[in-house]
Amino acid sequence: MHPRHARYQVELVATEPLVQDPIAFSFGPDGKLWVVEMPDYPLGIDSKGTPGGRIKYLEDTNGDGRL
Repeated sequence: MHPRHARYQVELVATEPLVQDPIAFSFGPDGKLWVVEMPDYPLGIDSKGTPGGRIKYLEDTNGDGRL
C-alpha cells in the first residue's frame, strides 16, 4: 500500500435487508447514512411502470460503528 493512502480504511456499514437496490448514498452532517433505493428499476414496482423508489436513512444509535 502506498504510504499516502495508509490512513484510509474501508468498512462495511450496511447490507440487505437494511438497504435494497441502492443507487446512491451519502453521509449527512448529522452522521446518518442517507440511501436512495430503486427496487422499481427498470419496469416499476408492479412491472407496469409504477414508481417505487425511496430515500431512507440509517444511523448508529448505540455508538458501536454499525448502522
